[in-house]
Order: sequence, then structure tokens, then C-alpha cells
Amino acid sequence: MKGVNFQPMQSVPDMTQASFGAAALIIFYAFTGFESIAVAAEDMENPERNVPKAIILVLTLVSIVYILIQAICIGIMGDSLVTSKTPVADAAFVFMGPLAKAIVTAGTLISIGGINVASSFLAPRSGVAMADDGLIPKVVSKRNKKDAPYVAIIVTVVFAVVLSWTGSFEKLAAISVVSRFAQYLPTCLAVLVFRSKRPDMARTFRVPFGPVIPVLAVVVSIWLLTQSSLEKVFWGLGGLVVGAVLYYIMNRNGKQTA
Repeated sequence: MKGVNFQPMQSVPDMTQASFGAAALIIFYAFTGFESIAVAAEDMENPERNVPKAIILVLTLVSIVYILIQAICIGIMGDSLVTSKTPVADAAFVFMGPLAKAIVTAGTLISIGGINVASSFLAPRSGVAMADDGLIPKVVSKRNKKDAPYVAIIVTVVFAVVLSWTGSFEKLAAISVVSRFAQYLPTCLAVLVFRSKRPDMARTFRVPFGPVIPVLAVVVSIWLLTQSSLEKVFWGLGGLVVGAVLYYIMNRNGKQTA
């Protein structure tokens, strides 16, 4: 690692708010997924207490690892990091040769596979939960003889394949981040609402520093949304609109048949 490689970070004349915001939006994608911990809450002991701790611990450890990896890559590669399509693997090559690059590349593929496997469990399970609650057609919750939610799995695969054909990874990552803000913003606002309207409600975890963290999260989320293009906002929030319409229809039909 060379200390001189960190000097450009002190003054980047070509960096603008728009370019910084676009980069921040993509970087945020690397931290998404922590909310999935809550999906497995029913399988945990004392989830009311352990889920918040698990989320905080995971985000802290992941942040430390990401910062260290980024610092090492910058220290090794310097300006050439900008043009690298596989920065971590290239940094490993410069530091320890082709074998290290091969190991890092293999590790990356394994990591991607792990994410896909996790998503293959999470997404269908979410669909089954929504079907059981009457938010989407009941057929989605159908299971085969081995108790696998095969309809939800098929629907998930179809959507995943279609989405993978619609754009580059960068574009899909940005759309994914935008769509997640539809979950994050109401969650942050809910903290403020519950504290105001239900101050006596029993809590196993309390967000520290009063309203500071929820308000800061809302401000940052809105700022990140403004850094995205209208196309990405349209596709990212389009699913929310479709879901809201579907929820209204299913909820109305449920009341009529009750």
C-alpha cells in the first residue's frame, strides 16, 4: 500500500454533487438486505430483543469490512482503481499475483451464489406470507408434496429472469435501492409516530438519541432519492404503486366475501 494513493481523495475537481449522489446511491445497494433478518424472526428466540441487536451488529461489521477493503484497494491500485472492472481481484493480483486474483474471483462467485440462494428462500417465503394474509392471490401459497411453495418459487423465478434482461447491474442496483426506500421511509416515520401517539407502548428496543436518528434517516433517504434519475424512480416506485393497487383490490374482495 502507498500513502500517496490516498492524496487524490483530498481534492477531486471533477466530483460534483450529482456524481457523488449517484455513487452514493449505488454504494447504498451494498448495505441492503439487512431488513431480511426480520423475515426470519419467527424462527428466533426472543426476536423482539435479538432482531434489533442482530441488525445493528451486522451493519457495523459489514461497514468495517467494506471500509477496510476499499482502503486496501485504494492503497494498492491508486488511480487505476477507477478503470478496473474487478477492483478487489485486480488489487489481489498486484499484491500477491495471479493465484490471489483467482482465489478472490472464486470467492466472489461463491458470495454471489450465496446471495442468490438466500434470495431464493426469502422471496418465495415473502410471497407465501402475503398470500396467506390475503394481499395477493391464494394460489401463490400452494405447496407441493414436499411442502415447498412451488407457485411462489415459479413466480419469483419469472420476475427475476425478466428483471435481469431489462438493464445493467448498475441500473438494476439503483432501481433496487429506490424501491427499498418505499420501505425504509415509512419505517423511520413510524418510529416518530409511535413515540408521539403511543408513548406508553411496551418496547424491547428503543432507538437512542430521541428523534435524531429517524429524522436523519428520512433526510438522507429523500436526498438519495433526489439523486436518482426519473426513470429509476419510476421503475423503483412503480412496484409500490402496483402493490398498493393490488392490496386495495384484494382487501376489498376480502371484505366482500367475509
